[in-house]
Amino acid sequence: METAREFTRFCEQRRQAQALADLVTTAPREIVCHICVLALDHLGAGIPEADTEWSDLRADAAFWADTASPAELREYLGAALRKISEGDLDARMALAPRKRLMVDLWGGLPEADKRKFLARVDPKGLFRGAA
Repeated sequence: METAREFTRFCEQRRQAQALADLVTTAPREIVCHICVLALDHLGAGIPEADTEWSDLRADAAFWADTASPAELREYLGAALRKISEGDLDARMALAPRKRLMVDLWGGLPEADKRKFLARVDPKGLFRGAA
């Protein structure tokens, strides 16, 4: 009986996967990009654990970051930030993950650098001097 349930679940998941593949290959690009960004953000956030080959996205990223040299980390981060900021930001990355990225970047700065940065911003949020 358990095998029959597993097979039924497998068939339903295949049907859903085929429907998703059909959507991704036929829907307008701006819709597909938005759906994929949201799906990958959900899977990468680890809430709730998805039954998919992409469910360890964050662990994979951590592995590559651990094995990369400082130069590779700088280049990968720079390339990722440039890609995120191209064109329609909402299609590239939803607002919440971009905010989390900013928090991660800010948290990695030494306290003295945080104070120096904040000292360059006036109450209106404008930079003083060169960026």
